[in-house]
Amino acid sequence: MINYYGQTARMDRQGRVLIQPLLRERAQMSGEVAILGQQRHLDVWNRSLFEARLKSKGASIVLTRTTESARPSNIERAIICSRARASLFLRLHADGNPDRSKKGFSVLYPARNRWTTPIFQESRRAAGIFRVELRTTGAPDLGLRARGDLTGFNWSKTTAVLTELGFLSNPEEDRLLASPGYQEKLVSALARAVEAYLVTVPKR
Repeated sequence: MINYYGQTARMDRQGRVLIQPLLRERAQMSGEVAILGQQRHLDVWNRSLFEARLKSKGASIVLTRTTESARPSNIERAIICSRARASLFLRLHADGNPDRSKKGFSVLYPARNRWTTPIFQESRRAAGIFRVELRTTGAPDLGLRARGDLTGFNWSKTTAVLTELGFLSNPEEDRLLASPGYQEKLVSALARAVEAYLVTVPKR
């Protein structure tokens, strides 16, 4: 396991990751640290199925990340979508919370500010469509949230939506998100939402 600075991180006999002193100092960490989840849980989930479902409906797809080693910043992802003249910038995430009982999905969209005014209204409308479809998975609906502090939103020139599909910090929901059956539900709901949104906007 290699950390951001190229240092090897080891595990102790209890399976805990030993964080290098430099990182602990920079992050102002003391004592033990709870790790809420791994990004790869959603990076490898039925991506080919999701792509195939969308392409079968005539959608063109530009991925901002195609390999495990690729680490584009949120700003770079927004620029990729803008340069591609995409109709929708869709971000798939899983959430975390110190309260391990917290579960459910939420849909985020850009808050109105000096950078997002051109995409605010359309992003909010798109977020509403995703919320309706994600309800069909049976997950608790935590609603829509406007966010003005996300660089991926503030740099976007394209309608932008971020879906928090569940909580990796909740053991039950973590297992659910990794299960093929539930991933199929998510893929279907997300694909329907993309299709429902795209039919309402002019092709670019």
